[in-house]
Amino acid sequence: MVSLDNEKLLIEIVRCALHGEICAVESLSDEIGVLAQKHRLFNLLYLGTGNERAKRKYKEFLTKSAAQQDYFEKLTAACEAAGVELLPLKGICTKFRFPRPELRSMDDIDVLCKPEQKKQLHAVFETIGYDRFIEGRKHDSYTLFPFVAVETHRQLVDENERYIAYYQDIWQKVTLREGYHHIYEMSLEDEYIFNIVHLADHFQNGGAGIRFFTDIYVYERLKKKDEYLESELKKLKLFEFYQKAKELAFHWFGTDEERACVGQTPILEQMEVFVLTGGLYGDKQRLKDINASAGKINALGSAVFPPYHSMQSMFPWLKTPLLLPWAWLVRGIKMLKNRRANIQRVWDNTTQGDKERGISIKQFYANCGLQESGN
Repeated sequence: MVSLDNEKLLIEIVRCALHGEICAVESLSDEIGVLAQKHRLFNLLYLGTGNERAKRKYKEFLTKSAAQQDYFEKLTAACEAAGVELLPLKGICTKFRFPRPELRSMDDIDVLCKPEQKKQLHAVFETIGYDRFIEGRKHDSYTLFPFVAVETHRQLVDENERYIAYYQDIWQKVTLREGYHHIYEMSLEDEYIFNIVHLADHFQNGGAGIRFFTDIYVYERLKKKDEYLESELKKLKLFEFYQKAKELAFHWFGTDEERACVGQTPILEQMEVFVLTGGLYGDKQRLKDINASAGKINALGSAVFPPYHSMQSMFPWLKTPLLLPWAWLVRGIKMLKNRRANIQRVWDNTTQGDKERGISIKQFYANCGLQESGN
């Protein structure tokens, strides 16, 4: 049995921070600090304890957060002026759902853009400045050292056909932000649904860390349209997973009354161990094991030859499946020229797994209410 004493203490510290309380802990071990860093929770480690050792990291977090917000405001202002349509996503939206923005850390700034406006968006980044640009299949990345990275997504989701179908008309589901003509936003419930989709995607690809469940807890206490949420999640075949994820979030972060309403079940205990023994984005070995369970040929084939909808994200000119072989060839050449490390990663992810462990993990996913892509 794996000891999770440090993880459980971190959970309690996070719970206190979310409720504006100080956790009664005399000192923090180095292991707790490592865990907090692993799950991107150093801000909550300080806010939940007031510990002086955590204060320096918290100040670094505040500096990074301020730089991210400043750059985001420059980006939205420049896009508004240039007529480039933008939909902010994930952390840059979620942090303002928390009682205080400093309760939510953020890695990258994520935005959705229209593929046909890719050149105009690149011109916007030229005007506001960046240090590095990387073109990717799923998104392009702009970095301003040392604190800011922006991922410009051309579609909301990748690979899973259910999610792609659900979000194919996303621009018709969003509304303009107040005072803007080109910057959009989701409703609270749609934002929550997308966060659940994002959680499920990471969960099925190696795991998702504690921070994802702080988001679940915060959104759950804000949501109002329960029937809409249930209806939409059932369309996505995520309602059962959502219920279990919600139970885990309340089991960890709820008030005494809220926690008392959550029954301790075997699957909840398994989910707890699964999350706490991975990092923020899970365990890379798990993904290798899952790929091994599908067979090396199948896993390698899907990695080298992504499906049509996925390839459209990288190549807006891909208007028909007839051009898919040409797109695969162009992508292969680009990878050979610029992304050799990605080739090694794809090879490792499809050849270094444990088949039996992968089968066991996939059964665990099914028990959590997650179905395989396309089912």
